[in-house]
Amino acid sequence: MKKENWFINPNKNILIIFTILTSIGLLLTISAMTDFFNESPFQSKYLLLWFINIFSIIALIKLYNNYSKSK
Repeated sequence: MKKENWFINPNKNILIIFTILTSIGLLLTISAMTDFFNESPFQSKYLLLWFINIFSIIALIKLYNNYSKSK
């Protein structure tokens, strides 16, 4: 029996959960980078965290693409 991959064949519940978790993660990362919005997040010392945020958004976009292909 073949096990289905949740990323390649996502359903609507997976899409909603992943979107909420990604949004919360992005907000928490940005708030931690900026000391709760007291300083600018566009500094070179936050470059690694921006890459993590960008890759998280790319993964979310790929999940939406996989969802639209499976329907």
